[in-house]
Amino acid sequence: MKTSPSLQGIACLVIVLLILPAAFGPAYAALDAVELPIDVLVYFTGQEGAGGAAIPTIVGVGPNPMQRMRVGFFEDVSMGSGAMWRTAGWMAAVVSAYTLRTDLSDYTIYFDVGGLIDGPSAGALMTIAVLAGMQGHSILPHATMTGTVSPDGTIGPVGGIYHKLQGAADLGKTLALIPLGQRFEETAEGELVDLIAHGRALGVEVREVGDIGEAYPLITGSQLPAPVVPPARHSLPDETFETLQAYYQQWVHRYQQVEAAFAQFQVPVPDYVQQEERSARQALMQGLAAVAYDRITGAYLSARFELLGAQLAHELTHSGWDGTFAMVDQQAAVIERIDEFLGQLLLTDPQNMGEVPGLLAAYAYLSQAYGCYLLAEQHRSDYQHLSGQVLAATGPSLGIQLDDSHGWQGALVADVQPQSPAAQAGLRPGDFIVQLDTILLQSGQHLLQLLQQIDPGQYYMLVNRGPNYTYQEWVLVDLTTTEDPELLDAAIQRLAETIVFFEIADVFVQVGQDLLVLGRGATSVGPPDPRRVESLGSLLKAGSTSGLEYFDAIVVNEIAKAWGVHPDTFRWQFMNMDYGYALTFANYVAGQTIGGMSPYAQLGSAAALFHDTGYLITKYYNLNAETDVEGSITAISNERALVHMLNLAAQQASTAIAEAQALGIEPIMSIMMYENAQHTREGTLDDKLSALQQFWNASFLAQTLVILSEHASEYRPTETPVPAPVPTPVPVPVPVPVPVPVPTPDTESVSLIDGTLTAADLQFDDSTYYQVVELASVTAPTLRVQLHSTEFYPYLMLVDAAGDILSEAGPLDQDPDLAVLEYAVTPGTTYSVVINTVYRNETGRYKLEIQGASIVLP
Repeated sequence: MKTSPSLQGIACLVIVLLILPAAFGPAYAALDAVELPIDVLVYFTGQEGAGGAAIPTIVGVGPNPMQRMRVGFFEDVSMGSGAMWRTAGWMAAVVSAYTLRTDLSDYTIYFDVGGLIDGPSAGALMTIAVLAGMQGHSILPHATMTGTVSPDGTIGPVGGIYHKLQGAADLGKTLALIPLGQRFEETAEGELVDLIAHGRALGVEVREVGDIGEAYPLITGSQLPAPVVPPARHSLPDETFETLQAYYQQWVHRYQQVEAAFAQFQVPVPDYVQQEERSARQALMQGLAAVAYDRITGAYLSARFELLGAQLAHELTHSGWDGTFAMVDQQAAVIERIDEFLGQLLLTDPQNMGEVPGLLAAYAYLSQAYGCYLLAEQHRSDYQHLSGQVLAATGPSLGIQLDDSHGWQGALVADVQPQSPAAQAGLRPGDFIVQLDTILLQSGQHLLQLLQQIDPGQYYMLVNRGPNYTYQEWVLVDLTTTEDPELLDAAIQRLAETIVFFEIADVFVQVGQDLLVLGRGATSVGPPDPRRVESLGSLLKAGSTSGLEYFDAIVVNEIAKAWGVHPDTFRWQFMNMDYGYALTFANYVAGQTIGGMSPYAQLGSAAALFHDTGYLITKYYNLNAETDVEGSITAISNERALVHMLNLAAQQASTAIAEAQALGIEPIMSIMMYENAQHTREGTLDDKLSALQQFWNASFLAQTLVILSEHASEYRPTETPVPAPVPTPVPVPVPVPVPVPVPTPDTESVSLIDGTLTAADLQFDDSTYYQVVELASVTAPTLRVQLHSTEFYPYLMLVDAAGDILSEAGPLDQDPDLAVLEYAVTPGTTYSVVINTVYRNETGRYKLEIQGASIVLP
């Protein structure tokens, strides 16, 4: 009996994952609890003006017998530690743990400060103190610093340094570190001060530092552990390059189909979209397959956005809101593909360390896809509600006020709105309307009821006017449709957001399916200890939540306050301003569900969220990026810091790749991201920040492999590994199937058919269409048939000459686009293969491969 695919669930995850600082060494667990005193520099304003001070703080690091994360904030005043202080503390703990490649659940960490304190500017110093406690180092009494800490370990900008240096001098400090690129500061009086010279006058040496690795020895007098490994190999293996090239060709075909569809709406393909596609081709011609893949997927998504905009305009013009409802309903079917992909991932258990990066990346994209689906559904509900209001407010309108207090039959005009249809027709206050075309009016209310029922157009009205209504006139009124423009714009805006998020979800599922295959690298290291995966996922989950709160506190909430808008309301507005934030928030929402489904799902989802929040903090806070109305970066305030970040990130990524390779792991995903970043960093400001994000992603995935390899077993495959399969291009823009390697039967007889199942074909009683392929001769003892389609769920049957079904096969669990049937056949016997579908009325193109028999050509 036929059964439908059983993949169920909810899904979504994000693109790439993040990495923290680059130094790596053995994990150090403090044997005894230690408390490190630090002096947090602050500045304040009062009646006598601004000033600076240093607040004594204790950072405690000790063993954790409970073996679960323990990060605490001690206070002597209720709610003395503000939200930004707490998130800075969490950030410090996460950055420290990842820097040393250690499990945070081995430690108890706390921050003890008196009074009221808030703000992120002590984040870097708190991080250094935690690192020192983990390694048994101390804080030099003469040194202090100010600066935020980002998830990648770079040090971000702060304010009030001029006054903070006075606080350091008052406490007897002789060395103060400040963020790179902040040597000069403008005082409240408008004076530009050289902070290094200002510090010298106070007896304090001031130094600029760009990251935790640079600041650590200056604050502690000790060094962070660093890896000693051979140079990294940055080129992709031949097998991966060929597979990546094949996936690139699939996306090219999808792009070409979208490009051709523009003619249907008589609009040109935008120049910037065509330029993206040309850029992808140029990259491939240079042998940069990873760059080409990244650019062609971007070109495809841009083309889809533009095409959907043209389709939306067409539907609104020709079919009205009903047409848009049908369009969105079709897009919402992406949840089925999300379900299927989730089911496939939950059945995937890595057999070695080389399969881990692809699985994490796939979960990341899936989590973000599901989050985009949820956002789309929210916007869908909003636009349906708004469109209902638009329809209710739309209809013929005279633009008059009526007076029914007279008690006569008819409608007395009390007032006429300027420029209204009534004014243009010559109606005026005091007119008495007695008839609308052939309908006698009973009252003004009667006229209003008629206006709600009639269609827009031109109508005659019989009007009594003059002294004591002594004469009548017929007046021609043009009752055209009127709409509330603000309400209409709001409804269309929500509709556009709905289709954008559905489309992103669809593309992310396809990319995630690609990366699940592409991310497989050769290795001699077995699968990781599941407990390590779970522990690392818990760490990043806590850090990712803290990271989003951190960004909301220092960026979103501050802008909302400046605009006079509640932060929850502004969050939705900010999503429209920056889709990067929207995608980050989408992953946050989806991760609450996805993360609980498996340790790999939690690690992939949480790490991606942690990374993306770090990117947003860097963009809006550390670099103070300015954007135009389209969201493109037009300027940044600290170019020096960006150059340092890019150089550091490139070095970290290369080192992390080398670490993994030294352990016998080929980090394919990291190499792809590194290639992308290297060829993007020389472009626009948007390109530079994109490159920074790619470098972070490359580092994170490679470093994750290093951490998880610590307790992994040796990989001993039971059979010769099968190279990653090269996919066959599919002819429609649908999710890309994950190729399944299969053994080849002992035969040279292979028949291939490219066909199309249509509504004109034969039909079973269950309303599924089918075609029959007759086999001419059997050349092997075992017949193997494969049916592949991305346009319907494939179903196969093998029947004998009497029409009896000998064997059936539906979609594979691991690849619902593929059905495979094997049967031991008898030479000389007549057989036929039936090409069928799982669901009723499904049609579309397919590929049929028959091994072990020839076919009868029609």
